[in-house]
Amino acid sequence: MKPSLEQSTLVSVQRLAGALIGAAAAALLLLIPANEHGLRLFAISRGLEVVALVLFMHGAAIRFWNYALHTGAIAAGVLIFVDRRGRMLLAGLLARRTRTNDSASRRRPLVE
Repeated sequence: MKPSLEQSTLVSVQRLAGALIGAAAAALLLLIPANEHGLRLFAISRGLEVVALVLFMHGAAIRFWNYALHTGAIAAGVLIFVDRRGRMLLAGLLARRTRTNDSASRRRPLVE
């Protein structure tokens, strides 16, 4: 909460601008592993996690210098982490579902 309406408006505009900057940066960074497989995808994924951690550190360091850039760095880091972890969770769920569907289809009797 800020003491005046003008200060609250300024902070909200900076937060919105930072979120847009962070979303654009994360979108560009997350295009890097497109069409990569195997060990190369693994290496790129770990590299993106390091980039997200560096963004968090920079976001914490510039908090009082520029609020918009602080918000952008934090937003980009969060979006990178969510995307990397979300894909891994989704891949695990899909693999488990495929295994259960395959085993269920083997148990069904053939229709004569």
